[in-house]
This record gives sequence, C-alpha cells and structure tokens, in this order.
Amino acid sequence: MNLGEPVSSGRLRYVDIAKGIAIIAVIVGHVAMSYSSKSAFAWRVEAACFTFHMPLFFMLSGYFLKPDKYSFKRDARHLIVPYVVGGCTIALAATIVTMWLQDADSAVGPIRQLLRWLNAVAFGAGFLPGNPLWHQTKYIGGLWFLLALFWARLIVATIDRHIRPLALRLAVVVGLAVAGVLTAKAVWLPWSIQAGMCAAMFVWSGSRLRDLNAPSGGEARLRRSGAFWVVAVTAWIVSIGVYSDYRVSNCILGTSLFALVWNMIGSYAGSACVVGGSRLIESHLERLSQVLAALGRNTLLILFVHIFELDVVRWYIPRAQALAVFPHPGWIFLCDALIRVVIDCCMAGLLARSGAVRELVGGKR
Repeated sequence: MNLGEPVSSGRLRYVDIAKGIAIIAVIVGHVAMSYSSKSAFAWRVEAACFTFHMPLFFMLSGYFLKPDKYSFKRDARHLIVPYVVGGCTIALAATIVTMWLQDADSAVGPIRQLLRWLNAVAFGAGFLPGNPLWHQTKYIGGLWFLLALFWARLIVATIDRHIRPLALRLAVVVGLAVAGVLTAKAVWLPWSIQAGMCAAMFVWSGSRLRDLNAPSGGEARLRRSGAFWVVAVTAWIVSIGVYSDYRVSNCILGTSLFALVWNMIGSYAGSACVVGGSRLIESHLERLSQVLAALGRNTLLILFVHIFELDVVRWYIPRAQALAVFPHPGWIFLCDALIRVVIDCCMAGLLARSGAVRELVGGKR
C-alpha cells in the first residue's frame, strides 16, 4: 500500500518484508473468521493476525509521513482514487455474478443490485453497521483501510503542523480515538471517518518511532536489547491468549478495559516483533526475503484482489462441502488459507505487470 516515502533514497527491504507478512495476515485472518466458531486453532490464528496487521500498516504509514511535506492532493490520488476504482469494480463484478448465479438477493434485479453495491462504495464501511447515517444493505469490506488511512494521515499531519507540545499532541490523538469509539455507538458516519480517528493514534505512533530512530534516538539500542524482545514476544503471546474482539474498522478497540489494554499492548508488541523478525529475515533468509519484499511492494494490489474474491467468489459453497466430507475444520482452514494466499498473491503479481494498474496504485518506488 502506498504508505509514504522511505527515509532514504532506496526502499527499506525489512519494511517491505513486514508489509508482506502483514498482508498475508490480512488474508489468513479473514479466512480464519469463517472457521473460528468451529476450530479453536482458527480462532487463535485470527487473534494473532488481528492483534497486529492493521495497526502495523498504520504505524508504517506514520513512519514515512512528513507533516511539512504532506499533500492532501497526493494522498487523495494514492488512496481515494484507488478506493473508488476498486470499489466500483467490485460492485459491478458482484452484481454480475449474483445475477448469473441467481443466488442471494438476485430477485431485486440487476439495476437495484448494482445500486446497493454502489451505495456501499459511497458509504465506505468495512462492515454492515447497525446504525449507519443512511441505510445500507451491503458493505465494501477491507477497502475501508484506504479511507481510514486517508483521514488518519490528514489528522496526524494537521496535529503535527499546528500543535507544538508533544504531550498536547498525544492528548489530541487519544481524544480523537476516544471520540471515534464513542460516536460510533450512536451513529456510524460514512467514509470510515471514525475508523480513521481511531487509526490516527497508530499513524502518530509511527511518526514518533521515526523520531526515535533519528541519529540521537534510542531505537537502535532497543533493537539490541535482549530484554526488550523477551518482553515484546511475551506481551504479544499474552495478548493473543486473552484476545476477545478487536476491529479498528468497527472502532472496537476492546470490549472491556482489560481487553482494551491488552489489545493496545498486543498491537505495539506484535508490530515490533514482526518488524524485528523482518530484519532477521532480511539478514539471514535471502530467498524468503525476496518473496516477502515483493509482496510488500504490491500490498495494495493484493488487498484489491483479496477483497474482490471475498465479495464476489462464493467460498462458502466449497467450504461447506469440504466440512461435510472431512469434518476437521482446522485442516480445512489451513488448506483454504494457503489456497487464498497463493491465488491473491499470484493474481496481484499478474496485475502488477500492467503499467496502467501500477499507475493507478501509485507505481513502484
């Protein structure tokens, strides 16, 4: 995904590796959701994925965000335009498949079906809210991330430009996240505005990490500290173990104060572990490093393909048939997740060969 410019003239491979791991976690986490009620293993995999994947993407975007060079027009070009094109493509394809198969709510007719999907694109929710600002029958799914990232980057750039005291910046960021959670209970606003308010704290955290990584900062010392990694790994494992529900897309940061605290700890600890592991992969596993970095350079395309197949392909049909024949949901989940990862990544790789597609998603740096 277009997360911003790297801090040097070249790409940071370990960042691309971390993004590659995160986009795989997005796919696997979504597949796990279909099996988590049937398999304790799938539930823990879902927990592991959801503790870090979206927070990590937001934090990496913040790491490369430079408020003094922030451009509203550039972010709209790289985030809003791909969202609209991708959303409309999904809307058209989902309508065609529904009418062709004559399933779901095909009885409403193709025009009304398409309008329902376009309404979902215009609303921009990652889920079907119970209290939308205007009526919804569909939702656009994972593309909410692009809208939320747009708002989060705008919020953080504005805060860092106009508020000097660090403590006050932190208070504003946290206050906006709280406001996002509370207002979401009353009415869900369009364009994932509230999700962006919650995501802003992760984007802002990433920008603070960049400051920590400055020559005079302490990020390198933390990296060399064995105690830090023991604490980070332990905290991430505990957060997975106590995971209940955590969805930035829904502004659900925790169902209780206990869950909220551990979800936040898990987000930062899990993200740190993935980035630290990405550095190790870069240093010691060259072939795996190349594959994951290639995925990391094309995460936006992979996301598009993944959301397309989620919304358009009727995966529940082969899943039900497989469970009926082989009633071991954990193994079926693993096979399903592997197949979906391979399909999504290969299709994105083919799309990346198109110059027009690369131009749409911002090209490769």
